[in-house]
Amino acid sequence: MEIAEKMVQPCVLTEWASNVVYGNPLTDDEKEISEIIDERMRKIGETGHDRDHEIAALIKRAFTQETVNAPSELIGRMFDEGNIGEFDDYYTETDPKNTIQVYEAVTGGNVPASYIEHETMLPVWKELQAETYIRLKDMRKGGYNTVAKYIEYINQALENKKVSMIFNMLNQAITSGENYITESGAAPTDASADKLALYLRDMEDSTGEPFMFMLNKYRQAMSKLEQASRWPSDREKGYYNTDGFLHDYAGIEMVGFSGQKKLPDGSLIVPDKVIFGVAGKIGNVQTRGEARVYEHEDINSEKIHLKVSGYTFGYTITDLSKIAKIVIQG
Repeated sequence: MEIAEKMVQPCVLTEWASNVVYGNPLTDDEKEISEIIDERMRKIGETGHDRDHEIAALIKRAFTQETVNAPSELIGRMFDEGNIGEFDDYYTETDPKNTIQVYEAVTGGNVPASYIEHETMLPVWKELQAETYIRLKDMRKGGYNTVAKYIEYINQALENKKVSMIFNMLNQAITSGENYITESGAAPTDASADKLALYLRDMEDSTGEPFMFMLNKYRQAMSKLEQASRWPSDREKGYYNTDGFLHDYAGIEMVGFSGQKKLPDGSLIVPDKVIFGVAGKIGNVQTRGEARVYEHEDINSEKIHLKVSGYTFGYTITDLSKIAKIVIQG
């Protein structure tokens, strides 16, 4: 397969950009991609003219369903995911609960009839957009490195924003009930952590293994609780001795997020003061259409203006009882 054909394959440009930005070893194909893109980008940096809008094409090519448009690994564990056309609509029919009542009766008699209700739900749609500028002198200086950074940073920024919006929506949706657990202190205790673990075990089903996710500071605190450190396996002890974390609490996986990695506006991807637990699939996330990338040359400022639009996703919560949280009040 020619290198030009490989460059249009899903994930190829995204993986290339990530390897370039983070200094990972490049394959022979990726080295050839670097050479091809480097020559083109330096020429654009010299002339200020991108006749075929190659920069926009490269960035758009990285927005495939297998990369940025697909839910992140954690979102994929919580939601059924899919994609629809730009002008299509989507609805979800929830699984009905068993509301059939049984009565004691006499032979030949009748009892009140029970009805099973089906509910149809529409997604809440969100559209994200990003705009930025690439300086021509950066293209002359950095060549393929400059373009790789923009591909990686744009992908990362949009995905992080989407994930953050979904997490914040879930946080706001749970305000009371058995899946709302309060902790008066500044960190989880045995009582609150055990209550969350028990709730998840009671609610788990065939749609997925239960898990918890939180900021790393709470995962570290839970690793030191009695239930977490009781009878840990040699493998778990190895994890703890390596990074200070246990991977499970009461047999339920814990997923931690850095409290130092934030969105450009300073907000956290995962909300602070809360520990989430998920007992199975809670709904659907759909991607609508494809992201569009527009490019405009500004020779007076010696910049190229990029606009990423059409990054649209929708979510539907069909069973909020499958998710719980500990609210840290201290």
